[in-house]
Amino acid sequence: MILSRLVALSVSITLNASLLQAYGVVVLWKVVCATRLVLDPESLAKLVELFFIHHIYVWCRAFISIMETIGIFEEVTYTVGILFAGFVCIPMTIGPGKSTKISEGPPAGKQWPE
Repeated sequence: MILSRLVALSVSITLNASLLQAYGVVVLWKVVCATRLVLDPESLAKLVELFFIHHIYVWCRAFISIMETIGIFEEVTYTVGILFAGFVCIPMTIGPGKSTKISEGPPAGKQWPE
């Protein structure tokens, strides 16, 4: 697993800064999900969270393959593949309600709780 992360990191060095940051967040979230599963090994929900966040790159490769077959997004295939993979996997790992809260920000005139 560590070897695969090093190979992926060497590939990601050529990516733009925002994708590199997103990759770092996903790797960190994998650690969080794995830790939560270790602390509660009988939780099916935590197992599903780890499963989906662990397979985000598989989804990315699947979307890239589909886009290359169809011939769309030729100049930004990897970026769009990562975004689509995030759209599939992130709601399963943090919950659909939480993902919409993150994308819309805090309510008007209020701040996020600390």
